[in-house]
Amino acid sequence: MADRSGRATRRSGVASSASDSSCRPMVRGMHMTEDTRSDSGTGLPKVLIIDDEPGNRRMMAGVLEDEFELVTAADGEEGLSRLAGDLSVILCDERMPGMSGIEVLRKARSKFEDVSRVLVTAYPDRRVLSGAINEGGVRRYLEKPFAPNELLALVRQEVSYVHLVRDDARRAEELLIRNRIAEVFLATSGEEMFSDLLKIVLDAVHGEHGILGYLSEEGELVFPTIVQRRGQRFKVSERSLVLSHNRWEGIWGEALTEREARSSVEPVDLPGSSDTFRSALSVPITHRGKVIGNLTVGSDITEYGMKETELLGTLAAAIAPVLQARLERDRQERARQREEEARLALEKQIQQAQKLESLGVLAGGIAHDFNNILTGVLGNASLAMAQLPPDSPVREDIEQVEKAARWAAELTQQMLAYSGRGRFVVEPLDLARVVGEMAPLLDSAISKKAVRRFDFAPDLPPVIADSAQVRQLLMNLITNASDAIGSENGAITVKTDLLHADREYLAGTFMDWDLEEGAYVRVEVSDTGCGMDEETRSKIFDPFFSTKFTGRGLGLAAVLGIVRGHKGALKVYSEPGKGTNITVLFPAGAEGERHPLPAARSAGDWRGEGLVMVVDDEEVVRRTASAALERLGFEVIVAADGCEALTLIEARGREVQLVLLDMTMPKMDGLETFLELKRIDPDLKVILSSGYNEQEATNRFTGEGLAGFIQKPYSSKKLAELIRGVLKE
Repeated sequence: MADRSGRATRRSGVASSASDSSCRPMVRGMHMTEDTRSDSGTGLPKVLIIDDEPGNRRMMAGVLEDEFELVTAADGEEGLSRLAGDLSVILCDERMPGMSGIEVLRKARSKFEDVSRVLVTAYPDRRVLSGAINEGGVRRYLEKPFAPNELLALVRQEVSYVHLVRDDARRAEELLIRNRIAEVFLATSGEEMFSDLLKIVLDAVHGEHGILGYLSEEGELVFPTIVQRRGQRFKVSERSLVLSHNRWEGIWGEALTEREARSSVEPVDLPGSSDTFRSALSVPITHRGKVIGNLTVGSDITEYGMKETELLGTLAAAIAPVLQARLERDRQERARQREEEARLALEKQIQQAQKLESLGVLAGGIAHDFNNILTGVLGNASLAMAQLPPDSPVREDIEQVEKAARWAAELTQQMLAYSGRGRFVVEPLDLARVVGEMAPLLDSAISKKAVRRFDFAPDLPPVIADSAQVRQLLMNLITNASDAIGSENGAITVKTDLLHADREYLAGTFMDWDLEEGAYVRVEVSDTGCGMDEETRSKIFDPFFSTKFTGRGLGLAAVLGIVRGHKGALKVYSEPGKGTNITVLFPAGAEGERHPLPAARSAGDWRGEGLVMVVDDEEVVRRTASAALERLGFEVIVAADGCEALTLIEARGREVQLVLLDMTMPKMDGLETFLELKRIDPDLKVILSSGYNEQEATNRFTGEGLAGFIQKPYSSKKLAELIRGVLKE
């Protein structure tokens, strides 16, 4: 456009300075009206009009009031007092009393640089305006007089410009914050990550108290740390908060439940602080539509509004992927740790199984060989006793030999029990009844300072077990509990009940590697004694291990073998000073009732006749058994192995009416020899002899017509009773 002299000029831009004329109309073609400035707070862009002439203020307000929220001031001092961060444009007259428009805009810029500053002038001096713009006070100018649409267009342009600048600044700030958040994620771990994120948040929203929490896999809200700010210093709390769903309350509870931001401008309490805050904000942290956490801040200085709410939401959105990544990483780490723990536990179980198997094989082999030797000792002692007159001076010595041999046999039975090859005669048992019948014996075995308690569940299913082995197991456990109590007062409790053991439960037991889920009858023996540390617990089932100075037995080792032989499991809980609980599981109704082979009957003065063959690779056993049989009136032939036995049976044919056959022999074992003997003479009666238990030894002979079984070591009397019963049948 052209000015009145025809000189080209810009209505809004840099030009020369000139005196304002207060009597000149500012807006051409517009009727003067009263001041109609808006202060409605409707969220419209806000414009500050500074002019010392009321008429000018009313004219500009009349043009702008439909699109903008207006604030007016009569001079520079009043205008500066009305500055606020939510202003978009300042329209300031150049010449006013007290302070010029250029000076006002220069001071306004020092407070709010992103506000557009427009100088309104009647006689623009290009040199003065250019200097004002270069010094930074004035961004644009508007020359009087101007048309209403010219004023409106300029303000619209400046509002758009300010919004662009602020959007760019906000994006730059958000990018900076996101980068800081990403750096925190990469550089820190654990609670430190949460505290560093909260410091960023409190800096951004000018808060004094912040909490950042996540939802755990159990649905609890966990605040790993709490951060408070005093000026430029932060205080990080070392304690964490864990809040279950029923404790979600206040604005942060509403933010989680309603899945949207909540604010309060009234005094409010926040978790982790005893202070009441003037203003607070809380937003849910969501990732892909799922709430994963909460971010809450409080302040006694800043009154939070829409801007801070939006900023906190932006911060929560920036934190969400970082928090989700950390939670996922933690979950993966926990899963890895669980897998590693499971792997180590499996390795430990395998090692324990291998150790038990190796020791079991060793103990079983030693017990088997000892039983062969003890057969000779006990058999010859009983033969000697039978030949001595009642008043013989050596009878007492022979009795001591028999007694010592039986003690040694008991030790071998414990060794077999440890190996899982003890003498089992299984039958359906009511465990509660077995324990109850043992009460007098148990009372005599425990310390006088210990109180014995029974707690039996009713109507328990029977277990298929050897009653003698179960009694030995209970006695060993209760004796061990009594020893743990010692000379102090205490209690020993025996409890029985029915348990459905799943895979997870069985994984925490000894010998769980081949057990199936299902019903088990549980026997618990607990005491209030001294308890055990982890090192002691790891050794209690080792043979001959004992915490007592005089300990030298196979007590708990035998218990382990008995449980293993019954396809059960053991579970041990113990801590120093808290007593011990040992749980034994027996399969409930795992199989039908099993009957042992015919029991030996009393032989008295019974005598036999005919030919009997003794087959055993141990010479001492052959000699002892032969002597016992010859004393009973039998003719005896002996074989050192299965091949020799077959040769003899073919030579003597049906003369042989009975064979006493060893189970474990070189060349041909007992089963192979038995089958060949029965092939030659199907009616031949064969009694099996073994140092192992009846159940293990005879399992392979099921349905083959075995006539009887005798476990080594045995006396001549016991052998006679068995043979009498077999031949009479």
